[in-house]
Amino acid sequence: MEPFARIALGRGAPAELAHRLAAIGLESVPERNWHLADFAVEFDGEVGQRNTGVPIARIAMRAIPNDALPADFASPSVHAVACFILSRALCLSAPFLTAEASVFEVVRSVLTLTRGPARLVIEGETGVGKQALIRIVLAAAGTGQIVRVDCASFDEASADKEFSAAIKVLAGTGSDVISGEAAHGGILFLNRVDELPLSAQRRLLNGIHSAPVIRPRIRYLATSTQPLGDLMARGLFVPELHNLFEVAVALSPLRERPADVAMLASYFLRNTNPALALSGGALKTLTDYPFPGNVRELQNLITRLAIVPLASENTVIGRPDILGQLVASSTGRLRSVPQMGRTAPRARPRSNVVGPPAAAGPAGTRNKENSPLRLTPSTVRRPPKPPNDPRLS
Repeated sequence: MEPFARIALGRGAPAELAHRLAAIGLESVPERNWHLADFAVEFDGEVGQRNTGVPIARIAMRAIPNDALPADFASPSVHAVACFILSRALCLSAPFLTAEASVFEVVRSVLTLTRGPARLVIEGETGVGKQALIRIVLAAAGTGQIVRVDCASFDEASADKEFSAAIKVLAGTGSDVISGEAAHGGILFLNRVDELPLSAQRRLLNGIHSAPVIRPRIRYLATSTQPLGDLMARGLFVPELHNLFEVAVALSPLRERPADVAMLASYFLRNTNPALALSGGALKTLTDYPFPGNVRELQNLITRLAIVPLASENTVIGRPDILGQLVASSTGRLRSVPQMGRTAPRARPRSNVVGPPAAAGPAGTRNKENSPLRLTPSTVRRPPKPPNDPRLS
């Protein structure tokens, strides 16, 4: 199978990195064959062959000399480095990053499914990285026609019009269709599909059924903050719409990914204010905090820490700085976290600077009933069958 890209790895690459890259569809080539690669990767300040015209990414997995060229990414995690290289290979403006082996397995599974016609829904709490993972899926799919419907901000009164416009684009009858693209199929991406009311869900199905010519060619992707199988069992999601998705992929919350907390905090700080560093106590405080807002909340916290005055007159962010910002941003929430230990210091005034939007966080087998599978890092299980509810008939 053709790889997504060919990567030339420098001499400093760890031995297992080539295996991780192969698992996510990237082919490694020796340094001597840099001219055959789509781009090259240098490690830990090394200087490779720069006369080949191949773009170079520089990665630091260990401490590098002060006079070395600055690294594009720094992490000792092979999984995080592989995800960064994948994001570069797919030309993503913001990478999807994870240092957790379980989340890396989700990414591997999603990329495997992306090569086929499988229809996916990515489930997880707000801020866990669903949008970043969807960007990987869309970039890897390589389809020309993508229609996005944002279900969270949906105006139910205009549902028929919006769904009709989306279906027309995918059917090749819309005015904004590029010639020839619809003939090769397309993707209907339903963002936060769980927020569609039942009436809008039925209208969407009616729109799909009204254009049966596209049904064999259309591919459905979606994100959801709640498991669709659970919603269907409670009568809040139409079974026929649920069955459009063959595989459900679950992204775990940040509180279950301690390695990601430390890696992402360092990554965000490096991108925001590289002159600062996080102390060991600060990293321990971050990994103990549950982050109900997940990666998005972590990025906003690091952004505030990068711009407000620190408790001490140095460039190291310590535990008091973390606690002060947590109290300032959410008074009361900190008291419910026993891991935090001692009483937090008095909060400094809340910063009026808001961090950037959602972080690039840092995704099966088809069953006989055509219902989606719940794919998690450690298990695959079937969702509940549709209830015998006359309201849904």
